[in-house]
Amino acid sequence: MLLVTVLTLLYGVLFLPSEFTSMPSAGLQDFLMIAYFWVITELGIFGLLLLLSLSRKLFAVAFPLLTILCGVMTYYRYVAHVSLTPMMIELLLVNDMRTNIDAISPVLIVVLLAIILSTVGVVWYRYRRLGALRGIRKWVVFTLSGILMVWLSNNVLPYNVEVKLRMPFSFYYNLSEYLESERQIMTERPQLAEDAECMSDSLLVVYIQGESLRSDHLQLNGYHRNTTPLLCNEPNVVSLSNVHSHYSYTHLSVPYQLTRADSIHPERARTEQSLISVLKRVGYRTSWLSNQDKGTTFSYMIGECDTVVYANRGGAIALFDAWLDGDLLPLLDEELQQGNAAGQRQFILLHTIGSHWFYNSHFNAASQSFQPLAEHRVVFNNSNESLVNSYDNTIVYSDWFWHEVIDRIRHRKALLIYLSDHGESLGEDGHYWHGADLPQEMRPACFVWYSNRYAEAYPEKIAALKANSTNNYGDELLFHSLLGGAGIRSSVLLDSLDIFSNHSLTAAQQAVNEQR
Repeated sequence: MLLVTVLTLLYGVLFLPSEFTSMPSAGLQDFLMIAYFWVITELGIFGLLLLLSLSRKLFAVAFPLLTILCGVMTYYRYVAHVSLTPMMIELLLVNDMRTNIDAISPVLIVVLLAIILSTVGVVWYRYRRLGALRGIRKWVVFTLSGILMVWLSNNVLPYNVEVKLRMPFSFYYNLSEYLESERQIMTERPQLAEDAECMSDSLLVVYIQGESLRSDHLQLNGYHRNTTPLLCNEPNVVSLSNVHSHYSYTHLSVPYQLTRADSIHPERARTEQSLISVLKRVGYRTSWLSNQDKGTTFSYMIGECDTVVYANRGGAIALFDAWLDGDLLPLLDEELQQGNAAGQRQFILLHTIGSHWFYNSHFNAASQSFQPLAEHRVVFNNSNESLVNSYDNTIVYSDWFWHEVIDRIRHRKALLIYLSDHGESLGEDGHYWHGADLPQEMRPACFVWYSNRYAEAYPEKIAALKANSTNNYGDELLFHSLLGGAGIRSSVLLDSLDIFSNHSLTAAQQAVNEQR
C-alpha cells in the first residue's frame, strides 16, 4: 500500500501537471477546481496501480509500459503542446517510420532512459522485497481498489468526463475511440442514390461545418454588434436565419445533417451513406479537412472521402489549448491546387472548431473586438458580459476565416454553404454551453455564398435561394440543398428541402411570385 501511495504521488507530480498547464485560472475558485480534478485523477491512478500491484508479473509488465507512455506524452505536452487523441494514433500508424523517428529528440531519449531505469528499480523492489500478496490480504486490496474505482465512476460527476481524457486513462479511452471509429468506417452501408447524375461541370462546392454558432449573434441577421463585418460586405451572401437543428450536440447533429436522416427516419444517420458518397458517384473529388475531433458517430462519413487531413492532431478540448480554424487554410490551399490541376468537380468539407467552449482558445489577438474577456475555467464564474464578449469574438474570428475561404474561391464557379451543428446557451436562465435542447441551442447559424460565375450559370437557383431565405427549415435541408446546389439530380432528393429549388417555396411566396 505504501509503495502504491508513493508511486501515485510521483505520477501526480511528474505527469499530471502537464495536463493542466493550458487551463485558465483567474482566481481561487479556478485553482480549487483544478486541484479538485487533480485529486480525483490521483484517486483513479491510486486504484489502478493498486489493481496492478495484486500480481507481481502483471505489475512487472504493465507498470513500466504505463510509465513510459506517460513520460513520452508529458514530454510532448510541454515541448509540442500535443496530447494523445484518436487522430494522433492514426497519424502514428499511417506515417512512415522515418517520420516517427524524426520526432524523437536527444532529450526524449534521456527522459526514456531515466524512466526505464527507475521503473526497473520499482519492479525489482515490488518483485523481490514485497513478495506476492496471498489470501485475505490480496482480497482486501482487490476489494478496496474495486470499491474506489466504482465509487469514482458513479459518484464523482466529472470523473467520466474529465478523468478519462487525462493520463493514464486517456490511453485506453483514445485507443477505444480510434478502434470504434475504424469499425464504423469498415461497416458496409447500402449504396444510396444509384440514379444520381450531375448536370454541372467543373463546379467547386465548399461546405463549412460550423460549431456552436447561434443564428441570433450574427450581425448578418441583425445582431447589434459588428460580429460579421466582412461577410456583410460580400454581395453574394444569403443568410437563412430560420433554421432549426434536430440535436444540440455534435455527435448526433453532424451525421444527421450529412445524411438523408429526418425526424421520421433519424436512424438513417447510422445506417445510410452520406452525401459524400453521392458526390463521389457523380465524379466529385471529395475532401474532409478537419479542425475537430474524429467523432465515432460520423467517422464512416470521413472514410467516404478521397482525401482526409486533420489540422488539429494533438489538441484536446479538456486541455484548453489554442485551437484556431486558420490552421485549415494551408490545407485548403493545397487541396484547391490539386483539385484544380485535376480539372474535375470538387467538394471540400471544412470541419471547424468555431465557437466551442473555451471560447478564448478559438480566436486570436486581432479578433478581440469585445472586452473584457471570460477568464475563468468554470463557465458560471465569468460575468455574463465577459462570456458573451468572448463568444462574440469567436464569431469575429470566424468572419475573418470565412472571408479567407471566399477569397480563395471567388474566381471559380463555386458555391459555399455554412451550417453550424447547433447553437449555444450563454447564461439564459442559468444555462451554458449546449446539449440541453433549449431554444437558443436549436437555432444554428446558416448562410450561403456563391461566386459570380455560379450565379451566371444557375440564375434560377440563386432566385430560389433568395426567395427561400426566410422560410423555416430543419437542418435536414443540408443533404438535399447541398446536392441540389451541386447540380445533382436523384429520386432520393426532396425539392421541399432544397433551398435552391422553387418547389420549396411556401404557397404564399409562390402566389407572390406568380403576381410578379
